[in-house]
Amino acid sequence: MKVLISGGGTAGHINPAIAIGTCLQKMGAQVMYVGSDGSLEQKLYGKTGCPFAQFSSKGLNRKNLFKNFEVLSTDFKAYIQIQKLIEEFKPDVGVSTGGYISALCMYALKKKNIPFLIHEQNAYPGLTTKLLSRWAKKYAVAFREAVPHLKHPNRAVITGNPIRQEFLSVNRKTAREALGISMDETVILSFGGSLGALRLNEAIAKLLPMAQQAKLTFIVGTGSRYHEQFLSQISTQIKQDKNIRILQYIDNMPLYLAACDVAITRAGAMTVSELCAIGKPSILIPSPNVTANHQDKNAQALVSAGAAVKIPETKLTPEHLYQTILDIVKNPTRMETMKQNALKIAITDGDQRIASLVREITSKQ
Repeated sequence: MKVLISGGGTAGHINPAIAIGTCLQKMGAQVMYVGSDGSLEQKLYGKTGCPFAQFSSKGLNRKNLFKNFEVLSTDFKAYIQIQKLIEEFKPDVGVSTGGYISALCMYALKKKNIPFLIHEQNAYPGLTTKLLSRWAKKYAVAFREAVPHLKHPNRAVITGNPIRQEFLSVNRKTAREALGISMDETVILSFGGSLGALRLNEAIAKLLPMAQQAKLTFIVGTGSRYHEQFLSQISTQIKQDKNIRILQYIDNMPLYLAACDVAITRAGAMTVSELCAIGKPSILIPSPNVTANHQDKNAQALVSAGAAVKIPETKLTPEHLYQTILDIVKNPTRMETMKQNALKIAITDGDQRIASLVREITSKQ
């Protein structure tokens, strides 16, 4: 079986593509990845050892319609190149994990009568997923909240998101030993992605003195974009406090998430799935700067399950965030309830479920 998997633009599209592809390879499939023409695709797909191709593609400009002439020209060139790739690789089935490039790939497959599956990571489907849902044989969705928004809801299967095994193989004790954190410390982990989240960083910087008084251990992933700015906002005393750790980038997220008691973060699809997989109580501050406000819907799925607290960015203040932290960590019963509620909605074998759907599609051809 030959599988063409396309996802591009962000790690949130690329990493699920790789997880699905890796699982399919273990089942004996040949995998080809297709991404947009970016350095992230080069880095991540390049590590897989599988063949991969990159093409220039652009999404429609909704603010300046005149710029779409250039967009359409770029995408048409990519579409022609993708058709040639399909003729050479001869895939039996396709998988879309999102991004504009995957829309071009799956449409090219559709024109050649090659079946494909779409994987939607968010609680609210993106434009690419909605567009492709009219032709896809199956929808592998991470959240049941996404199903009503798709063209043929009966094609949807709840698979969850692919979770890296590293998140499932480390526990709180071993993680704390590895990081030099004692078991009696109350640890709060804050992060806003690889680039960082400005409003979240600003709130954290102002509440750190309060955290010191409450004897909380804080680990802050500032992100590369705002690291120096964050350091300039906090006092020398805080910089030297052994219970305050400031990191530009958290390069071993499974370890840090396992070690903390509460996570404060954005509500990206993969992040919320990982929080559920390890049963971690969380405070979610959805980014308002995403299409269709899908992070808010991701966060709400956890809030509705009793696994998280949501604070809209418009209501984020150091005082509010600090009080929310205390309301959780000072109530062990609530923490345990949030943990168990997260575990109840967790799906930890998403890659296997999606790979099985892919095989199911090909077996019916």
